[in-house]
Amino acid sequence: MSLLRCPELCFRLTPGALFAQGISADTRWGVYDAPVLCLAAEKGSERALKALLDAHANHALADKKGLTAAHYAAHFGLVACLRLLVDAGAQLEAKANGAFTPLHCAAQEGHPSAAHCCSPWAATPAYALNTAKRR
Repeated sequence: MSLLRCPELCFRLTPGALFAQGISADTRWGVYDAPVLCLAAEKGSERALKALLDAHANHALADKKGLTAAHYAAHFGLVACLRLLVDAGAQLEAKANGAFTPLHCAAQEGHPSAAHCCSPWAATPAYALNTAKRR
């Protein structure tokens, strides 16, 4: 069975095996033509997400509905995935279909930690330093 016909198999493999199977960092699949980075974020696969980002996957790519990997991670409340994306330079201001940002997705789904991670001030280095000093 081709991995492109069964994306769930991809996230059970090691990152090296992903690329050995011929899956590029910006491969798309599914009904919504989602980039593999979005699917890794949706599944919460930090290992696959990191491997794709290390392979220079474009974190700005969106599916047919305009959702980026940050939208998927925020929707499911996956803070570790959001942090990987932010560290890679993902823009949290990206609007799906011109309306919803990852912050909207996290708040709508009731994920306060993810919403906090997506808030504009939480993504700035100054905020991170001030938060670390308070702990």
